[in-house]
Amino acid sequence: MRKTITFKKNEIILQDGEIGEGFYILEAGELAVVRDGLVLNEISQKGAIFGELSGLLKYKRKASIRAKTDVTAIHIEKVDITDIKTKPSSRVFIATTV
Repeated sequence: MRKTITFKKNEIILQDGEIGEGFYILEAGELAVVRDGLVLNEISQKGAIFGELSGLLKYKRKASIRAKTDVTAIHIEKVDITDIKTKPSSRVFIATTV
């Protein structure tokens, strides 16, 4: 349910318009949040969470996330919001991961 992934500089990690399948926790590197070619934000703090709204609620992503440098992130796969509401073990997993 969780694995460490590396991305190369300029690689697209999350694509605008796709349906979320999980979310990420930044371990190292720098990210750019991009929409329509414009950088909206930059993320560089270790432990920052990104892609969580789409990943938890299954919404289409509203922006792309691009690696500004080489990046290492933890991917949390397919967390179901129903599981978080009804299964204590899911809440514990999220709380200890984040």
